[in-house]
Amino acid sequence: MASELHPKYKLMLEDDFDLSAQKLFDEFWNPDSRIWQECMVLNEMSDFKNSDETDTGKKSNFVVKMSAPIGPKHADVQMIHTYQKVKLPAGIMLVNEIEHKTSNFPYADYFDIIHR
Repeated sequence: MASELHPKYKLMLEDDFDLSAQKLFDEFWNPDSRIWQECMVLNEMSDFKNSDETDTGKKSNFVVKMSAPIGPKHADVQMIHTYQKVKLPAGIMLVNEIEHKTSNFPYADYFDIIHR
């Protein structure tokens, strides 16, 4: 039985993919990929740019639309990607831990979000 999506959450992507986990990993956070272009539209992101990528991570910078009734309409965001490859009996698990640092928003000097 499928669970219900929380009413405050937004479904970003629901699709079947005929590609490896590594290929899907490579497509996300890549402003040239169709998958990430769709995510940027859904999340009202613009000016997405990546730093040079290494085996351990990268940084991404972009502008996001804010929905607060007062205050600026946009905020600057930096995502700090930290990559991990974990060997499991079934294969390799790819982890991208991302710390979002949001700035230029007057309700706080910045606020952070971390997701995996």
